[in-house]
Amino acid sequence: MTQAQLVNLLSPRRPRLADLHELVEQRQPFRHTDVFAVGDDDNYVVYSFGTHHPIYVWLGGVWYANSAPSCASTTKHLALCRPDGHVSFLSMGPMRGLAAAALRNLGR
Repeated sequence: MTQAQLVNLLSPRRPRLADLHELVEQRQPFRHTDVFAVGDDDNYVVYSFGTHHPIYVWLGGVWYANSAPSCASTTKHLALCRPDGHVSFLSMGPMRGLAAAALRNLGR
């Protein structure tokens, strides 16, 4: 699935930056300028600047986070979207694999 296809699946509303944490906690799809999320209660992915850069993945009842943000903006996205509770940090390769698995589970 292309980034454009994923974006088209998202809610049309653009939340305030202050609301991103709550949307991630509720695992609600959203799109902000450079950060967006897709999924449901069981499989959920938050991306920064495109589908090539997942920053959070909810899969199997566990939160995973990118351990190596690539720029200051992605670091800000990680902070704004950080879910409550325990988060397991992984490098980009495993994060991309988990994001792909979550999308497969969603049938996308």
